Amino acid sequence: MRNKKHFILFIIIIAMTCIMISDSFSQVGLNINFWTVADGNTFRNYENLADVIYQPNITIFYDHSGSKGGTRLLYEGSAFLFNEFTTRQYHYHNLGITGNRSMGESGPVLLWGIRGGKRYNKDEYKYYDYKHAQGYMNLRFDGNGIWVLGTQVRFQDYEELSQFSFWETQGFIRGSFFLKTRTTIIGRMQAGFKKFTESLISEEIILEMVGGGMHGKSNGHSQSNNQSGNERTWTRVVQVESSQDGVFQWIGSLRLAQSIGVKTGLAIEGTIQRNPKGGGRVLSGQDSGYETNDILFDDPYSYDSDKISLELTQMLPWNTQLKLGAESSLKRYDRPVYDLEGSPLEGLLRRDTLQTGWISLRKTIPLKGFVKGLIVFLYYNYINNDSNDGYFNYANRMTGLGCNFSL
Repeated sequence: MRNKKHFILFIIIIAMTCIMISDSFSQVGLNINFWTVADGNTFRNYENLADVIYQPNITIFYDHSGSKGGTRLLYEGSAFLFNEFTTRQYHYHNLGITGNRSMGESGPVLLWGIRGGKRYNKDEYKYYDYKHAQGYMNLRFDGNGIWVLGTQVRFQDYEELSQFSFWETQGFIRGSFFLKTRTTIIGRMQAGFKKFTESLISEEIILEMVGGGMHGKSNGHSQSNNQSGNERTWTRVVQVESSQDGVFQWIGSLRLAQSIGVKTGLAIEGTIQRNPKGGGRVLSGQDSGYETNDILFDDPYSYDSDKISLELTQMLPWNTQLKLGAESSLKRYDRPVYDLEGSPLEGLLRRDTLQTGWISLRKTIPLKGFVKGLIVFLYYNYINNDSNDGYFNYANRMTGLGCNFSL
């Protein structure tokens, strides 16, 4: 109840602020997204537990523009509402400000932003709770192609798993080139350094949780069943491994996109990711927190990878866009394989081959008046993660239906 009050208070504060400072050069807006996802393997592990997740998202913003640039103040709130695994429900809230400014007629364009927020989980999974803040600054140069130089600083603080709190600094350069053959080439080089805020011995048990529920209201390693068969009890032992307090990473990617006719496009992209000295921290036997690049489940700083993807885009009648895609990646971890009881298997390092395929439809419906437009989405995604670590050896199918509209 307390978190709902915070959510409503955030909206009231932002809305009142937008009204008070609005003028003829400003605009107040509202974006609403809503997704319904049928997820065949909700927590990305061998247990294959399915669920339906409702994902509402709201963004309230105030835009102010001038002759040389503009500024946006925004509030964003999202919730992830699990139909079956109700104890896993969570929501997060962000406040931020972004801007752009032209540095002269022939000069670059400066893009910048600062935001911060917090994730809230139910008591059973409060160890996923964190506060975060980040800021970025990019310079865009238009001329012989488009060049972007950028940097980002990020801080993430876990309230219960303080061993995973960190600072991250990234820098990148990206070049985009447009050829007369209607070919687009995009190359990117990125370097990052992640510094943990606490030192840690090479291995320690940091958390033990016991949870139970009926008919899948919780999830984890099934350890025992009572005689009635109605209740299951799980014991989860979470381990962390680390060889150092910081880890360096570099990523290089190259994307080639080709127009095939007026309404068809084909793109291929390759990405190489390396952590030269290793040193990432990982939780063994931990399931996904159901967010992109989940730090606790599969931190990108904990593995090297080689990835290639292919995507076809086709414009259809009635303002409809079709996308077909496939991706394959080989992920090499500097951590041992564990059995399902959490014991390491000597002499084996974890290796995953991740393959995905997807199809999506996006239809834009023009509207007049107070609602600026409506976009409807439909997608299907197949994932197969072939791992020599049994816990992470899984397949998954996801079907999603969503909509977006702006006021």
